[in-house]
Amino acid sequence: MAASNTKIPELAKLLPDVGRDLRLKVGVLYGATHTTAPKEPKDGKKRKKQAQPTTIQVAEYAIYNEYGTQRIPSRPFMRFSLDTFAESAWIPELAQLIKEGMDPETAFNRVGLQAQADVRRVIEAWKEPENKKSTIRHKRSGRDNPLVDTGDLLDAIDYELEGAGA
Repeated sequence: MAASNTKIPELAKLLPDVGRDLRLKVGVLYGATHTTAPKEPKDGKKRKKQAQPTTIQVAEYAIYNEYGTQRIPSRPFMRFSLDTFAESAWIPELAQLIKEGMDPETAFNRVGLQAQADVRRVIEAWKEPENKKSTIRHKRSGRDNPLVDTGDLLDAIDYELEGAGA
């Protein structure tokens, strides 16, 4: 369930006419990448030709975890974050900051930082569904958190304010 729009008209009344449309994006933004180190041969022998690192978009595996695949169960960390914090924290905080007279761009940036921290906390605390034992053995970190291995997903959670400075 996404956040309802019940508080958005209330918030819109508070925004002064700034002559532009401010939009806050939170999540894995375009361009976030993860580079995997080449795997060493199991026999310990050196290869004649070195394997190259592989770079993939973090959004790719964020989507696989958010919605699931045939082999990966859904772990909807973004939807959970939105459902948990949008109406109870982010929108009221933004409305309060603007009521207090804070510049809208500054208010959006403050809420963006809070949303970024909240999504990261959700990822760090995620437990269900658990990883299979074989998955944990293959993780470089050895951690059993289903959404954390290298920390790239956590690091990729960011926010962006569109329409600022226009």
